[in-house]
Amino acid sequence: MLKMSTMFPGLTQNWKLNNSVEVGKRILEIGPENFIGVMPTGNGFPALFYEDDDGPRTTCPGCHNFICPEDDFCMTCGAPLRETTCPSCGYHVRPGAKFCTKCGKDLLEKK
Repeated sequence: MLKMSTMFPGLTQNWKLNNSVEVGKRILEIGPENFIGVMPTGNGFPALFYEDDDGPRTTCPGCHNFICPEDDFCMTCGAPLRETTCPSCGYHVRPGAKFCTKCGKDLLEKK
């Protein structure tokens, strides 16, 4: 489920320059695969758009195009939308990964 939260209320328009470390920390907290973007809101404060685990995903964790909750693979980039087991080493890889994070095997490679 796509969510938005005001990230840094009360900051000036230079928030990107002054707080890039804080933005990076927040992205790591929610997971890079869940991060959609940072945009200004109507009140001038930046907001973080992200996928929340409380509901079904609405965007692909690989390319961020819209998906249907029942899809197993993204129709645009081919990234798996469910947790994947690497066929080479058996490691469990997070959704959206195109390569195994343990052995580097291409998970989209045609057999």
